[in-house]
Amino acid sequence: MERVAAVDALREETRQVLQGPPPVTEPSERDAALVALATAAELLPEKDVRVHEQRVEELTERAGATAPGLRKIVREVRTAVAAESTAPARP
Repeated sequence: MERVAAVDALREETRQVLQGPPPVTEPSERDAALVALATAAELLPEKDVRVHEQRVEELTERAGATAPGLRKIVREVRTAVAAESTAPARP
């Protein structure tokens, strides 16, 4: 139960950063990275991501500027998720 509560809290925190007020320099680099990775892994509601697409990109850039290699990781996660969603269903 504790893990479920922790996941729910993290998801809500991420959603608040995604929907938060400008500027994108306000959230911490950790929070920016969390949004970038959660978005890349499709862990956030698609509707929220579409509505805040520009903010997602800005947060991804912010996180990537402070964490070397994060942009590459986000691209790799996006590629893996896309490949999985287009792969034929397994029996």
